[in-house]
Amino acid sequence: MSVHVIRPRRRRREEGIALVVVLLFTAVVLTIVVSTTATLALGARGGGVNERAAYQALLAAESGLNTFAVRFATDMDTLSSDQQLRGPMTAARLNAWLTERQLGTYASSTGTTATLSFEGTASPLTLVATGKQGDVARKETLQDYSVERSPAFNIRVDAALASHPGVEVRGNAEVSGEDGDQSNGTILAAKVEAPGGLTLAESASSQDFSLTLSPQSQSGKLLLRPGDYVQAGLPKATYKVKSVAGNQVVLSTLGGTPVTVLAHNSDVMRVDSAVTAPFTQSLNTGANVSQVKVSDPTAFTVGSTVFAGQMKGTVQAVYAGLAPSNVNYNSIEVKWVEKTDTLAPSITTIAEGTPIRRDVLGVVSAGTIDTDGKGTITEGSSANNKGMQDRNPYGTSADTAATDMFTYTFGQTKAQMLAPTGWLPSTTSFNGTLTGEPVFYNGNLQLTGGSLCGYGILIVKGDLTVNGTCDAGFHGAIYVMGDYDQQGNSSLQGAVLVEGTSSVKDETKIAGTGQGDGKIEYNRAALLEAGSALSPLTLQTVTGTWRQR
Repeated sequence: MSVHVIRPRRRRREEGIALVVVLLFTAVVLTIVVSTTATLALGARGGGVNERAAYQALLAAESGLNTFAVRFATDMDTLSSDQQLRGPMTAARLNAWLTERQLGTYASSTGTTATLSFEGTASPLTLVATGKQGDVARKETLQDYSVERSPAFNIRVDAALASHPGVEVRGNAEVSGEDGDQSNGTILAAKVEAPGGLTLAESASSQDFSLTLSPQSQSGKLLLRPGDYVQAGLPKATYKVKSVAGNQVVLSTLGGTPVTVLAHNSDVMRVDSAVTAPFTQSLNTGANVSQVKVSDPTAFTVGSTVFAGQMKGTVQAVYAGLAPSNVNYNSIEVKWVEKTDTLAPSITTIAEGTPIRRDVLGVVSAGTIDTDGKGTITEGSSANNKGMQDRNPYGTSADTAATDMFTYTFGQTKAQMLAPTGWLPSTTSFNGTLTGEPVFYNGNLQLTGGSLCGYGILIVKGDLTVNGTCDAGFHGAIYVMGDYDQQGNSSLQGAVLVEGTSSVKDETKIAGTGQGDGKIEYNRAALLEAGSALSPLTLQTVTGTWRQR
């Protein structure tokens, strides 16, 4: 007998609802899984895009930073000396230069760009490279740079006193030039710091060696740069400077350098301007003219007498301030005098590193020169000097070295000096003491009571009266855009240059008993050190300072 069980309708209804709930829960879980997977996928994709953008931004910043020193140096090498960066070493001025020369941006091969700017108040300064990839990523890399001046810019002067107006030297005052025939063409630059000394073996070919030197300048800086020549050792030998890092130099021997001992504390003499390519000159044949490659053409003036070995000549042309690509770069043209019994052999070979010496007059003027029977001018003078007349400070011609006295002297025009990226801001406050940095005084200036002292360059936009110097005297260059009057016990080593207030002004007056050897005495070492403040700026990376921010 079978039994038929009748299930309640309520129970069947509950089983149906449970199935629906399970299905709904499963759908929700699947939706969450799909959504999470999609979100993770999109996030990973977006993260990958951002990561790639950040990486590209970092690469651009790093590349901009790593290539900057080379790009900066390359850009400077394309410029003539009057266009190169000189003057104060401030971040603001360097940034203005970066903008002017379009060095403040860098574009990578991927199209990502980086901007560069300096931070800081004194050397070393920090260069910040900021790389950007659109609006997605931004990265910064930093590198410290020491900002230095390549030393030994030569202030160009024709005489110890170069005055466009007439000159009066009276009251037992003395203005002294330099006899090139008696000069050895060198100045004391340093002493050897090599305990026990250094002996170099004889070599027919060049060899490089490192040497630590003790600077002998007032600034305590080594006034040497790559490409200079020095004479040192016993017996004396000539070497070429290959590199300079602080007080450490690498010198290169020239062919045939003899056995030489560089003893501790022995003198290292910088050749003021040396022959950089040997040449052979035949005298008494043709025009006796040759173009001579020299380490510093600004040491010469057209018309001056020069000496090379036993040869004597007159400078016909000076090629200074040219870009390295110019065929005449760093050369002078000399007409050698014909052979006599007291001069060089008929055929003379001048070796690399040979000093080219020159006569420097005591006074040159576009006007008259009067000693009043009481003043003394040594090494000669040149009144109504054509070169000074051509470099008329009141002329309307374009400011070039041939037409303007200021440009001729400093290698840049007054407009370039005063430009936003110019090298010398003006002041109306000056106590008379210079410490190496140039001073541009805007106005008339009186320095009395022996207040003029120190070393450097003093430029006065107005009249200048000097009544005495400190006991040590002043070393460097004084450039006066107005009248100049010097009196009392004054000792000036270097040179004085005077424009005057008009082409018909009263004479430049030099008077007094003086101190030491002369009232104004031409001094190449003083001018060399003063001129170093006008040398183009160079940048050197500080090791171990690369970082990210």
